[in-house]
Amino acid sequence: MDSRSGRPGRDPVAFYSGPIRPSAGASIIDAPPDTSPAEPESAAECADGTVTEHDDAGEASRTALSAAARWGYLCGTAALVIVLDQLTKWWARSLDEPIDLIGSLRFNLAFNSGAAFSRFEGWGSIIGVVGIVIVVVLLRSSLHLTNRIGAICMGAVLGGAIGNLIDRAVQPGNGIFGGKVTDFIDLQWWPIFNVADIALTVGGVLLVVVGLTSSAKHGSA
Repeated sequence: MDSRSGRPGRDPVAFYSGPIRPSAGASIIDAPPDTSPAEPESAAECADGTVTEHDDAGEASRTALSAAARWGYLCGTAALVIVLDQLTKWWARSLDEPIDLIGSLRFNLAFNSGAAFSRFEGWGSIIGVVGIVIVVVLLRSSLHLTNRIGAICMGAVLGGAIGNLIDRAVQPGNGIFGGKVTDFIDLQWWPIFNVADIALTVGGVLLVVVGLTSSAKHGSA
């Protein structure tokens, strides 16, 4: 209270809401303590290494998610090609006569002991071994994929290779992987082929296009 006026006085500390600065002669001990939590300048300043661990875990999680997505696209596409290829071949083996569709296109059952599009007839066993090597190489190459389109194209090629390998392994033929591949898509002006052949060809061409496009972008950067 103000002794001269009889009115309540104002507390100078309560009235002033600005920052309190110590006078030139005041000791640092007189300054009010800073109770706000200090932020470490680096992750190493944390007593238990929590920030460093969280940062590392977050980065590892993002990397693992990216890798999981690539393998998901690749394996998902390969599985889709294999299932579609084997189902259509199973249906085609029940054909008794050709089925005409549009123009020269028809379904016409045939068995191929060679490579895709009826090339290298009679080389079934050798082609089967080469197919296994190709599958292994494709799986190793998949480790370097960096985009979704590349993973899908690689999955199509992988699914096509495995689809025809299944025929060579389980269908009647001579020797190991000497089984004949089921073909049924007949243009009548091109060797008869199947869904696996389509996936192999289209996926391979698109992989080349994606690779050339990626190289061009890196070259212009």
